[in-house]
Amino acid sequence: MKITVEKQKNNKERFSLYSDGKYIMSASYENLAPFGYVEFEISDSDLEYLKYKEDYDKIFRKAVNYATRGYKSKKEVIDWMYKNKIEKEIHDEVINYLEEYGLLDDKAYLEMYLEEKFNFTTDGSIKIKNKLYQKGFDGKEIDPYLPKYREIERENLKKLITDRKKSRPNEDSQKLIRYLLNKGYEYSMIREEMGNFYDDKY
Repeated sequence: MKITVEKQKNNKERFSLYSDGKYIMSASYENLAPFGYVEFEISDSDLEYLKYKEDYDKIFRKAVNYATRGYKSKKEVIDWMYKNKIEKEIHDEVINYLEEYGLLDDKAYLEMYLEEKFNFTTDGSIKIKNKLYQKGFDGKEIDPYLPKYREIERENLKKLITDRKKSRPNEDSQKLIRYLLNKGYEYSMIREEMGNFYDDKY
């Protein structure tokens, strides 16, 4: 099959391919390199491979674009690829590419996530850990960082109790405890801080 190549007006890195005046497909500068950029003869098998390479590159770019829109964990990227039915053979290439260029770093992600959650939300450590479990981290990775945020967590808990007492002065203490447990605070920490507001023992 004889192919005529035309550079696309809106994208200088891509070319439109025609045969007998009929549009066949578009291709990137890199994928056309073995064939040329004006006219060439191509076998059916090479044309099918060229189409496959274009589809592969498109899917690869889509996965990389998703992974680089904000911080992502490795598990989040892999889950997204499964959800979007991206072929398994592409998974490792995407992950390796992202890690090689520093675009995917689970350690940096974990540190950033903990910093953000403890400093800018009122979630307790249990809730934060559960969210991190869903993102592919385990206790051995998370637990060494938690002592650093213990006092911040305690101050967040104190503020929650204070604000709740102001907005709901007649609320039953057990309801408050359930609320704080749902926010992800340990019962032992709740019991300690509740002692500053209630005479009852917990």
